[in-house]
Amino acid sequence: APGVEWLVVRTLDPAPVALSGWWVTGGGTASLAFGARVAAGGRVVLAADGAAFRAAVPAAPLAGLYNGHLGNGGETLRLADPDGALVDSFTYDDEGFWPLAPDGEGWSLVRREGAGDPSDPASWRASTARGGSPGAADPPPPAWDGRVVIHEVLGASDDPFEDAIELHNPSGEPIAIGGWWLSDDPKVPHKVRVPADTVLPAGGFVSIYAATFRDPTPPDRGFGLSAAGETVTLRGVDADGSPNGYFHGLRYGAADVNFSFGPLRSPQDERMRVVAMAEPTFGISRPLGVAQFRTGRGAPNARPYVGPVIIDEVLVGSAAAAEAGSEAGAFVELRARGAKTVSLGPDETDGTGPWALQGSVRFTFPAGAALAVDGRALVVGTDAARFRAVYEIPADVAVFGPWEGELGPETGHLTLLRPPRGRDSAPQGPWFTQDEVAWDTTRPGPVSGVRRGASLERRVPVAWGGDPRSWLALRVGGTPGREHPASWTVWLPWSQAGVR
Repeated sequence: APGVEWLVVRTLDPAPVALSGWWVTGGGTASLAFGARVAAGGRVVLAADGAAFRAAVPAAPLAGLYNGHLGNGGETLRLADPDGALVDSFTYDDEGFWPLAPDGEGWSLVRREGAGDPSDPASWRASTARGGSPGAADPPPPAWDGRVVIHEVLGASDDPFEDAIELHNPSGEPIAIGGWWLSDDPKVPHKVRVPADTVLPAGGFVSIYAATFRDPTPPDRGFGLSAAGETVTLRGVDADGSPNGYFHGLRYGAADVNFSFGPLRSPQDERMRVVAMAEPTFGISRPLGVAQFRTGRGAPNARPYVGPVIIDEVLVGSAAAAEAGSEAGAFVELRARGAKTVSLGPDETDGTGPWALQGSVRFTFPAGAALAVDGRALVVGTDAARFRAVYEIPADVAVFGPWEGELGPETGHLTLLRPPRGRDSAPQGPWFTQDEVAWDTTRPGPVSGVRRGASLERRVPVAWGGDPRSWLALRVGGTPGREHPASWTVWLPWSQAGVR
């Protein structure tokens, strides 16, 4: 139904369900009509314009009208029964790993069979055909579904590398992608075509280099990749050159020279995210020059980047302190693990801006702030001098504060940011992510002790901070400014188990 806005309510129940008085909210409201029913395992449609929808899809089971507009840029939709009890909800978007073809391009957003979290982009795909299949099961996904991934992007390069885009086919079947479109702008997706006869092998890779997408043969329009970060898109086409439903992007952040970015499934919440990699992996890891680098045909991504300064320990505020608006005792500890002093403040000689903490709390490091070799520094939520005196912080450990915001005891996220080398990032960025940590004590795992007043301790300095397995929460109050005692994981085999 091109040009007609609608949504589908589906039941998995083995019996019919009466829907009279049920509501859908988000960007507007819709009430299912009196007497509306959905058959066992069936679907009903809510449309913004009933007459136009009936004219376009006369056989579809229209059960109500939608008053409002479903945002192309994202929306949270909620389904409630007549008593107001929430039955289902999810949030969609047009960024991150969400399919882009349903964003005003005419394709619908289809929930995958057996999908889990409905707010996870991986739970959705573009409809098989433009216009979707309102009120009916969508046909099986096309051949490209699940076979093409934007796998790595190098957007700030210097000899012996050059900017590059890597595609990956995680499936067991090859797919032809010759003639598909690459771009650096989701609003202008048809810039440079993938070379004709290009085939992504099963389980394999294809690397496309700046020599191809910067200076293509007209009428293609070349583009460059920004060191400040942007979105790379890939738009699929059928054999006749008309767009199909494949339209995906990968947005990377500000980059240091010769740092590439790629997708990673977070162990924290199983969602995909984009992270900086320890090294570029386009097939030639240590090329002798650009010409040799271009001979690479792709490779599995490296591990996430871990820099010379890490977030080493975090103590969040207690629930009582949060209710009282106090951040007394809470701290973030940074640790240097490199071989030289690191300047955290603005560096006029190097021409770079200051480092910063962002996320649940915000703090920008002042001029002169530095971390000595293997040194530590604390950022606190209260007066720095008072914190030093109360907790007897060693004299060689700098204490900064107060921060803005709050480290809550239930969930939170911290990102340590630094300016890309040779660039001034203050105050608006761009920033390069140096380290990060997130905690969610509502989920089982190694951070559950946070609610009891234990600090988050980095288990291994070289492990990526975004992985919850890199952290423990054992010691109440933490060890601000001091080395926390080593921890071990000991696996004890089962010798005997029985039930009486």
